[in-house]
Amino acid sequence: MGKKITYESFETKGNSNFAAMYFDMLNSQAWQSLRGNSIKVYMFMRSKYKRKIVKEKIVSTNREDISISYKDTGLGQKAFEKAIDELIATGFIKVNQYKPQGGFKKIIIYGFNDQWKYYNTLRFQIKDEWKRMCNRSEV
Repeated sequence: MGKKITYESFETKGNSNFAAMYFDMLNSQAWQSLRGNSIKVYMFMRSKYKRKIVKEKIVSTNREDISISYKDTGLGQKAFEKAIDELIATGFIKVNQYKPQGGFKKIIIYGFNDQWKYYNTLRFQIKDEWKRMCNRSEV
């Protein structure tokens, strides 16, 4: 017989997935600095995260292959882009790839980043290639 799980009524009906929020992230300086739209976008991105666990080990994941559009979040394009830039600048996500879709359309593939752990320390580093094209420095 399977393990019975009891859910609080304010949480869920128990028939959906979830995105874990660990307290070290929630209490971090980086998270505390985020605006509401950035948190919203991050949670939508986390909802697209999938992983396969075998014998208590992660064997596959899409952590480096997350695509999201402003339309997915209910935000306008400018608010969405501002949130993405803030998530990059605080070390939560990074740009991995641009996939052209014909004409000016493109899909940006994001990945989750762990630099948020080092926010406001000497170890904090945001590489230029992790930023959106329009925000990269001219070298």
